[in-house]
Formats: sequence, C-alpha cells, structure tokens
Amino acid sequence: MEKKFENLDTVEIKRDDIIDEIEYLLESEELPRGPKFTFWRNLADDDQLNIDELIKLRDEIYSTLEARKVLISDFKLYIDAEFFSENEKQRITEKRLQFYTRLISSVSDSQEFLGNGAVAEVFHVKGYEDFCVKKVSNFDMYHEYNFKGNKVQNSLEEEAEFLLELKKFEVNGVRTPKPYFYVSKGDFIGYVMEELKAVNFSRVIEGFDKLPENFDLNNYFKKLGNYLEKLHKEKGILHKDIALRNLMIDRETGDPKVIDFGRSKRRADYLANPDIDFDEETENEMSMLNILKREAVDKLTKIGYSF
Repeated sequence: MEKKFENLDTVEIKRDDIIDEIEYLLESEELPRGPKFTFWRNLADDDQLNIDELIKLRDEIYSTLEARKVLISDFKLYIDAEFFSENEKQRITEKRLQFYTRLISSVSDSQEFLGNGAVAEVFHVKGYEDFCVKKVSNFDMYHEYNFKGNKVQNSLEEEAEFLLELKKFEVNGVRTPKPYFYVSKGDFIGYVMEELKAVNFSRVIEGFDKLPENFDLNNYFKKLGNYLEKLHKEKGILHKDIALRNLMIDRETGDPKVIDFGRSKRRADYLANPDIDFDEETENEMSMLNILKREAVDKLTKIGYSF
C-alpha cells in the first residue's frame, strides 16, 4: 500500500477519520478474503466500538499488510517449461508475494477445501484451475518416531522433492501430481502442485464423490501394481503409505493416480540402516494391494456399487 497514515493520539484523531482509514486498508487486494477478513469487516461495521478499539483494529490490519511486503526468501519454485507457459512463469516469479497472498486466502476459505490427512490439508488455489496447495496443519507429526527410532514423517519439502523426482515418471497412465512450488514463511509451510482431474478413493467411499463411469476395479489395481513395481525397481522408491485415501481415480480414464509421499523412502535410506531391508518392504507394499482391493470391494459394495 502506498498510502500511509500518521499515528495520531486518540485525543487528536476523530472517530470518522479512523473508520475511513480502516475502510481504505480493507480495500487492499493484498488482504486474504477469509475468516480473518470477515472478522475485521464485521468489527469495522460495529458502531459500539470505542476509539481505542478502532485504533487497535486499524493497527492490526496495517501490521498484516506490512508483513506481507516482506520478501519471501524461502519461496522455492520447481518451474519447468513443460508445465508452464512463458507468460505464466513470468507472472508467478515476478509476483511471488501476490501469489503467496493468494495461497493464504485459499487456505482460509472452506469452499476451497479438497481433503486432509494426519499432517496436512489440501485446498484449491483461487484463480488457478489446475493448482492446489498442501499446507501443514499438524506439526507434531514431524516429531513422531517408530519403534526402531526412525522418523515416521518426511518434511513437506522432502515430500515435494519426491514429486519433483517423479514428475516425468509414468506407467500406463499412472503417475503423481506435478510439483510447482514449495513455500515456507512463518507458520505457513506448504507446496503447490497440480490439482489432478480425479476423485479420491476414500471420498468416493465416504459419499462425497462418485466413481467415474469407466472405472474398472480389476484393471485399476493391476495398473497400480505395475506402477509400484517399477517405482521400486527403476526409481528405488517405496511409497510406505499405500492406502485408499492416498489413491485417486482419474475422472476420464479411470486410471490410478498416487498421492502423498509424506512417509516415502529411497533405497539409499535402507543402505544406512542394517535393521531394515528395502526388498522385504517392497514385497510387503506389493502384498498390501490385495488387502486394499478387498477393502475397496467391501466398502464400495456397501454403498451400492457391484463388481
């Protein structure tokens, strides 16, 4: 905001002047139009607020705007010419702060909510048809260890790097979302990725979405098995959290899409730890598919689908 207001004493300043000042600040496009904005808006319209309360409100809004002017030093961009037009790359790189503000607005809006897990929530990014953002909501999960003393959860940046490594890895239509940016600023830690044109398996079971018409359960799990087998052998990566909630179904093709690499490991991670065996865990992951298939049949049958 170019316009700045002087901090006047409560004795000198008039109530109407502060209200005008607040109205001006609320017009800023840099403020996210989420619950906090609505709270400010309602306070500004409250005739019962005294002058000290109005000054406090003004200063809070102004401080928020000033904080958003700080450069985002930890805004990492995984930009690839394959994913972005030149105009889009330029628009985002030159206006990173405005894009960050849009992310804040998106994760504050329940209408943009797409789903959540134990660690993070996923939201559609306003103004971008194919963008979604995964934002950390439970930092305590990063401090969990298994019985062997190993960390259970990857950092969100580590998870984004798995997607970066797999961005061109596709097996018969099965792939992961394309990664775009990793963002870390204050309490906001997240990464922006492709919003797949797909439905989540668990959300179908829960009744929020419907199975695509061309969904073939046997073909789906066969393709998923081929994908995981090559993921293990060719990329040396274990997903480590294969579950229905981490599987998507393409709306057009019915093919699997795999999400959430928050617990994934590489073969190299096992070389440094003699207590665990990569090949043994790949076998366990493959055998998990039969369990998931039975679970899918059982739960989908209960809500009216037949196989």
